Amino acid sequence: MQTRNRVLVLGSLNMDLVVGSERVPLSGETIFGRSFATFLGGKGANQAVAAARLGVPVGMVGAVGGDAFGAQLADTMAQEGIDTSALQRTEGVSTGIALVMVEPGGRNTMIVVPGANGEVAPDAALASLDQLAPIRLLVAQFEIRMDTTWQVIHAAQARGIPVLLNAAPARAEAPAYFRGLDYLVVNEQEAACLAEQSVDNPALAAQAAHKLAGWGVLVVIVTLGVQGAVVVANGISQHIPAVPVEAVDSTAAGDAYIGGLAWALTEGQPLERAMTVAGCCGALAVTRLGAQPSLPTRTMLEAFMRERHI
Repeated sequence: MQTRNRVLVLGSLNMDLVVGSERVPLSGETIFGRSFATFLGGKGANQAVAAARLGVPVGMVGAVGGDAFGAQLADTMAQEGIDTSALQRTEGVSTGIALVMVEPGGRNTMIVVPGANGEVAPDAALASLDQLAPIRLLVAQFEIRMDTTWQVIHAAQARGIPVLLNAAPARAEAPAYFRGLDYLVVNEQEAACLAEQSVDNPALAAQAAHKLAGWGVLVVIVTLGVQGAVVVANGISQHIPAVPVEAVDSTAAGDAYIGGLAWALTEGQPLERAMTVAGCCGALAVTRLGAQPSLPTRTMLEAFMRERHI
């Protein structure tokens, strides 16, 4: 068990069922796939593993079912060196499942069945803030109960713990909930949903980020895939270009970005450099198939950055 958890991840744990296909089927249509595999996933678990593989101590708060998938997820998290003492095991409920369809070029679509992720109760999650202290950064997403997510975020803020919220998947939430967030990270779809505007290029991303920063968020980052990322901090926007790679599967690229960002920030790296590191983590992830298997280690990341003189 970790004696210090600099990063606490509150979020989902899923088993990903990944189908390779030439395209997504139309309504009522049956097509043949080209491959099938199972991978450990869930945004929370992915982000926890992504940070842990870079060397930061991590604690995980979430829930799995009392089934074989749940046992496999819990065991693998522990093998990654993640503190799972606050992980709930819920009998009579299935572990979360994600059905992922991957097209040539790495594009993917996904259907998620939350299962035990919907059972993460506020009381148990709130207790983890003391159970897994000291905490230098709380990382959260939108794949578990929203009342639990917001209660833990606001309790962390009251304790002076910085919060990094990856507002994914896209959903509309009241602006007041975001007040005081240290870091808000969204992709173009999530930014468009929250800011209620189109976000498909860096200029529009900066416009949306300024609007979200106006909700009382200190740093807003909008990731744009091959177009890089845009950040707004202290009223100033900046575009960080992407690192070009040959994409195989974009699953968990965003989670790799969050894990890399969390690690770099807790290492005390400046924001621009932290975003560059995070972008390299995301770039590495799209070059490999699957969610957690694609997440880079620190050795892989350092070699990747040296090769590109980053």
